[in-house]
Amino acid sequence: MGGPGQRHIEARVPARRPPSVPAWSEVLNTDAARYGGGDVRNDDPVKPESVTAHGHRTSVQLTLPPLATVWLKPA
Repeated sequence: MGGPGQRHIEARVPARRPPSVPAWSEVLNTDAARYGGGDVRNDDPVKPESVTAHGHRTSVQLTLPPLATVWLKPA
């Protein structure tokens, strides 16, 4: 995990396989500036990759801000 001054982590999270969901977009991020956060976001849709994570065959790589909730929806 992060040390002093680190504002986010890069995390691999299980995701549905394409073609059912070709990409995921952020729909809510409680770290957004409009909520008073540091504005660490995933601006572009993230695409599932064939990388195993937590027992699932496909996953996405996300930037996760500390102490925040990030919701994704199919892009």
